[in-house]
Amino acid sequence: MDVGVQQATLKKLVSSRLGSLAESVDEINGQAVAEVTAVNLRPALSTLKESPELKFDYLSFVSAVDLYPRSPRFDAIYNLYSTQRHHWLRLKVPVAEEETLPTVSDLYATANWHEREVWDLFGITFDRHPDLRRIVTSDHWFGHPLRKDYPVEGRGAWPLGANVLQNIAEEGMADQADIASSEMGPARHITLNMGPQHPATHGVLRLALELDGENIVDCIPHIGYLHTGIEKLSEHHNWTQNVTHYGRMDYLSPMNNELAYCLAVERLIPDLEIPKRAQYIRVLMSELTRIISHLVWLGTHALDIGAMSVFMYCFAEREKILDLYEMVGGERMMTAYIRIGGCAADVPEGFEEAVQGWARDFQHNLDINHNLLTKNPIWKERTVGIGVLGREESINAGISGPLARAAGVDWDLRRDNPYSSYEEFDFDIPVETAGDVYSRYLVRMEEMVQAHRIVLQALEKIRETEPGTHVSRNYKYVPPRREDIDASIEGLIHHFKYWTEGIPVPTGEAYGFIEASKGELGFYLVSDGSARPVRVKVRGPSFSNLSALPRMVQGHLIADVVAIIGSIDIVLGEVDR
Repeated sequence: MDVGVQQATLKKLVSSRLGSLAESVDEINGQAVAEVTAVNLRPALSTLKESPELKFDYLSFVSAVDLYPRSPRFDAIYNLYSTQRHHWLRLKVPVAEEETLPTVSDLYATANWHEREVWDLFGITFDRHPDLRRIVTSDHWFGHPLRKDYPVEGRGAWPLGANVLQNIAEEGMADQADIASSEMGPARHITLNMGPQHPATHGVLRLALELDGENIVDCIPHIGYLHTGIEKLSEHHNWTQNVTHYGRMDYLSPMNNELAYCLAVERLIPDLEIPKRAQYIRVLMSELTRIISHLVWLGTHALDIGAMSVFMYCFAEREKILDLYEMVGGERMMTAYIRIGGCAADVPEGFEEAVQGWARDFQHNLDINHNLLTKNPIWKERTVGIGVLGREESINAGISGPLARAAGVDWDLRRDNPYSSYEEFDFDIPVETAGDVYSRYLVRMEEMVQAHRIVLQALEKIRETEPGTHVSRNYKYVPPRREDIDASIEGLIHHFKYWTEGIPVPTGEAYGFIEASKGELGFYLVSDGSARPVRVKVRGPSFSNLSALPRMVQGHLIADVVAIIGSIDIVLGEVDR
């Protein structure tokens, strides 16, 4: 059944099941979208989750769009997915400025952090939320930054008088007392701050741990130290300029970030066709990026637990792939190589031979790490049975990627909702069932093997396409060729206007997604037809995956927290954005 028929069927099914609960059910850019009122939000979500034909058991994200001066001002967005049926649905709820929404964190655990973020950035209140406070901005922040009337240069934080640092220090000590007395439990328990300057938290992450002896009773993560306002900046830069932002979120997977954004923009432009060569190059670079990310995870995870040699082997292997990055993009990390309409340039001469040279040795080099760790009794002692998260609990918490597959969730967007011609590739999806740190290790190790398979297939497919077809020929949305710039004044003017003014993207909304190294990475975009987006929502996997940390560490020792954080494989630049 083709995508059009699937979406038409889904639209009818959603409309039938929701009935009077839905104000409307539409299809926008190939994706089903239903609108409900705030009063009907919880009944609608319950129906969508429990319906056997729909089974929307996974909440991808909760966000909002400020449509000022429209009344009602906001649209709250609930992005749903079925891990069994593999279809998407976007639920929209119009919200007036002083109106509140009911929390759905009891229906979907992942909504807890996402609702906090919506309140933090938009000021929309969620009734009966268990912990509605700021999450990515400081507790002392003034205003809600993603509102349209909030200036991009900001209004400043901490309006605390002349001696700001002293006030912050005093409030910080008060916060510690609050943690000990109200957030945490009995007085005989002690509170320990782990981070934000701790090497094992893999970035500026602070964990407030409640301990009974050395056993963890509760854990409260504090994030936001790296919040850079990327989503706000995206509204003030044009569609093409924004490509450069996203490689700096998960800086270990820059081309994956670029790909997800470009796929979302391209979904908004129905007449923009991406050539096969460009799609295959994207797949190849995406899988190399997956391996790069997993190598950093493996090396640092092993180092955290005490296996130093693995770190050296992993980074030596990573260097070889970064050389390939530099060949195609001119940079080792922030290449901005994947662009709207294709790729910035064709693969250079000698690239195929370089990839084949790396591929010949990769499996042998990966086996070295297997031999050091997989059956190592110390490694297994530190990882088996640690940080367990079950299948249903993982889905309810919005967990995706290797974490979910390690808990028995057989779901991978490359296979189940293919993009960039992934349906033409032959690869396996590794799945484990124990849901512990060791299972996550096994899944990622096998994922590198499968990524290696895909790279070799992509290389063969690229060889069969016409050189130079690495980008669309629809010059309304891509820059002109060099020969066109040199040949005419029109070509030169086109070049100038493309880079200075950007491209007008058709009015609409779309969600573009990929299976990134850490899970579901998506961009929800809203366009008003101009050269700048109305809204860019980044759905990073690290944000939702990290939110499940408190459930993973309960009952374990402090030393186990190090192994569990490493097994999640977070990048705080993506968590905080």
